[in-house]
Amino acid sequence: MNGQVHPLESEYRAFSPASAELADRAKKVFPGGDTRASAHYLPYPLSIVEAQGCTVTDADGHQILDFMNNFTSLVHGHAHPDIVAAVQAQVALGSAYAAPSDHQL
Repeated sequence: MNGQVHPLESEYRAFSPASAELADRAKKVFPGGDTRASAHYLPYPLSIVEAQGCTVTDADGHQILDFMNNFTSLVHGHAHPDIVAAVQAQVALGSAYAAPSDHQL
């Protein structure tokens, strides 16, 4: 497009200025702005601040359906109450051990 910004990119940038700011900050800390290639795309990824069930909320406050589900590892959705309770109960007992545990069986 001869150096011109595509109209969809302009619309994306107008939709997500807080994500753009976070991406700029991240580039000062991480090479390319992220530690995971799968979470990086141009011009910058949306930054998520919260997720519940099948929706995520980006840094600009937009609630968006999450069709990615962390690449299918979240088949129960985000922050399912039973899963949150189970994780909280385990973390209260310790989050990682440098030795075998019956929890790994």
